[in-house]
Amino acid sequence: MLGSHRWRVGFGASLGAILMATVGQAVGAAPPTPADPPGIDSRVLASAPAGPVLVSGTLRDARGRAAAGKVAALAWPDEEFLVQHADGTPFTTPTVGWGRAGNNGRFNLQINQALLPAGYVAASGQVNLDIVGWTSSSVGVWSASTWLGDPAGGLGPVGPAKAAAVSHSPQIPDIVVDASQSLSAPSTGVSFGTPVHATPVGCIPWWVDIGNSKYPTQQMGETLPWPSQRVPAKFKITTSESMSLGIASSFNGTYGSWSVAGTQSVTNSVTHDFPYSTADLGYYTTDRYDEYQDQHHFCETWMPQYYYRDVQNTGSGWSSGVAYPAWCCTYLAYESPQVWSRSSSNSYTLSTGVGFGPILGINLSVTESWSTNFEVFYNFTSAGWMCGNNNSPSLSSRVENC
Repeated sequence: MLGSHRWRVGFGASLGAILMATVGQAVGAAPPTPADPPGIDSRVLASAPAGPVLVSGTLRDARGRAAAGKVAALAWPDEEFLVQHADGTPFTTPTVGWGRAGNNGRFNLQINQALLPAGYVAASGQVNLDIVGWTSSSVGVWSASTWLGDPAGGLGPVGPAKAAAVSHSPQIPDIVVDASQSLSAPSTGVSFGTPVHATPVGCIPWWVDIGNSKYPTQQMGETLPWPSQRVPAKFKITTSESMSLGIASSFNGTYGSWSVAGTQSVTNSVTHDFPYSTADLGYYTTDRYDEYQDQHHFCETWMPQYYYRDVQNTGSGWSSGVAYPAWCCTYLAYESPQVWSRSSSNSYTLSTGVGFGPILGINLSVTESWSTNFEVFYNFTSAGWMCGNNNSPSLSSRVENC
C-alpha cells in the first residue's frame, strides 16, 4: 500500500510506474509465469480461474521467502470413497482449481465445482485438497480441508462454476505452501486420463491404499481442575463435531522420514458425554489411518510418494489422567458460583494430539472447534478462577480451573 511505504519518485516519473509498483504487491499480480509442474493438469490452468475462493494463503520459495508463482488444487476423495477403495483400487487426484500468488506470496485459490467428481465432496460439503504451489524454480504441497457453501452458510450444489467470490464461511483455511522441492522440467506431449477410475496416461497422481492401517490415539479434549480446589468438570463431544487431524508424508516411507504435510477434517462418529470428575483428565479416541502410495512417483518426483491420512474415526472414547499444566496467571478470570461452560471462539489445538511418534517418528496435530458440539463444563459451587493458555478463558485455545 502507498501509505505503508516511502516512495521516492524522481521528477518526470509517470503515474503508471507508481501504480505498477503498487499493484505488484497484490494477490493476482502478474509476475513471470512459471512452468506447470508434472502432476498438474495444465488443461485446467489454460482457462481463467473459476468458482468460489475456498482456500487462501501464502506461497514461499525454497529459502522461506514470500514469492510470486501459481497454486493449484488437487482433490482428495471423501471418507466414504476412501473406505470403499481400501481394497487397493487406484484413484487419481484431479486438478480442480488454481490461482496466482502475487509478489508478496498471497493467493486466493478458486475451486471449479464442475471439476469435482462424485466421491470427492462429502455430504457436509467438505472437500479435501492437496494445494500445490510453485515458483519458477521450486514446488511444494500442503493439504487442507475446506467447505462448499453460499453466503448464508448453506451448501452449494456441485455443478457449474459460480462467479469468483470469497466464501463467507468461517471455515476457509489460510495456509502456507512451502515450495521447497526443485521444480523438474514438465513432460511434453502427454495426455491425461479423464475418468477418475480409469488408468491415467501421463503425469497425474495415481494413488493406491497399500494398507498398513494404524490406529493412533488422538486426544479430543481435556478438563483441568486446580489440584488445590478440585472443581468438578466434564467434557462433551457429539457426532457432528468435525476434527482436523494432521497428515504425514514421506518420499520413501521409512521410519524417521515422515514429516507433517497438512491437515484433514473427519467427523467424530459417536457422541461422548463424560461424567463430572474432579481429576485432571484427557479424553481420547482412535482414528484409522491408512498408508497411500503414488504409483506415478517416477513422473511427479517432487511430490511425496507416501501419505498417512485419516480414513475415519473409530467411535471409541475414554478418559485418562493427565498432568496439570500451570498457566497461571497471565490470562485469569474470576468466576462466581455457576456452571461455567465454554462453547465458542478460538479452536482447541494440540500440536501432539495424534500419537504417531512410535509408528512414524513424529506426532501430528489435532484441532477442534469450540461449539455446542465440543464443550467443557466446570461446576463452581463457590467463587473461583479460570485461566487460559494464550488468551482470556472465553477466547483461549485451552482452559483450566486455577
